[in-house]
Amino acid sequence: MLEKDLDSEIFGLCSSLMAMAETGRKDALSLLFGIAWRNRDNYPRMISIIRAVSPYRHPEFIELIASELIRVPSSPASRTYLRTLLKELLRAGTEQSEILLAALENDKRLGTRYRATIKEYFQDREIYEF
Repeated sequence: MLEKDLDSEIFGLCSSLMAMAETGRKDALSLLFGIAWRNRDNYPRMISIIRAVSPYRHPEFIELIASELIRVPSSPASRTYLRTLLKELLRAGTEQSEILLAALENDKRLGTRYRATIKEYFQDREIYEF
């Protein structure tokens, strides 16, 4: 099976499992974490997984996104993945994501460019929240 086809299948599988988890199926959530753990160093596949689950704004996956931003070192191979993670965390719009973003804003383990993006996000929000 081609890598692209497998990523597409993973996306579909993860979307279905997340929908099941949202209806209370905790075993589906466990399977999702297993898929994420198994593919944790395959950044293109992890992008498919994150994109599949992020519309649901599930607290455990918001936490996973934030922890991945810290765990994964920035390199040419991981930059697209890290940008995807940050974009999805910024897009989440939950109280939990705001708290995690505030913590990441000053976390030196996160790259300077990513911290600057978070800082800009909070500055833009201040402009619109008057």
